[in-house]
Amino acid sequence: MSGRGVQLLPVAVAAFGMLALLKAGGVWAGLSAKANEPTEAGPTVVLSPSSSQSHSENGPTVAQTSPEVERRMLAKLAERRAILDARERELETREALLRATENELRIRLEKFDRERQALNQIKEARETEESRDIDALVSAYEKMKPKDAARIFDALDADVLIPVASGMRTQSLAGVLAEMTPDNARKLTKQLAERGRKTDDAAKGVAQ
Repeated sequence: MSGRGVQLLPVAVAAFGMLALLKAGGVWAGLSAKANEPTEAGPTVVLSPSSSQSHSENGPTVAQTSPEVERRMLAKLAERRAILDARERELETREALLRATENELRIRLEKFDRERQALNQIKEARETEESRDIDALVSAYEKMKPKDAARIFDALDADVLIPVASGMRTQSLAGVLAEMTPDNARKLTKQLAERGRKTDDAAKGVAQ
């Protein structure tokens, strides 16, 4: 090898070394840029300092939720709470309305019971008074002559004649019937018989 070739050898070695360093630097820069690019595998998980410390000391832990997820969860809980509160208020309103209705119904029933008792008392008093009036008429007709009583009986309405005739003694009534017109006497006898059957049926029904 000539002396000139020997002199160029160190220069060539230095040039190859510089070229290798430049190539290595380019590869490292590419790798660094690749590492800093966001991946497409999914969203990154935010870890708090406590979570990182817990991971290093006690093993892997569940990552904390993001603020957006927490906000949505709180909004759903608030909405659910509002629905439950509305239902509770509705139930309370219905319960109050039911109590008011029951109280009004109780008052009406008590009023109806008082009115019924008052009507029964009036009815009993009227029946007692009518009974006294009938007894007085019975006594008066029994004291009259049969012919005079028969003349009145021929003109009386059934609603007065039947109670009076049914209250008279058999002997007194027989004398009056004998003096009445045949048609009226026959009609009165039939009405008294029907009245007696109704009374007997009513008594049997109460006994059963």
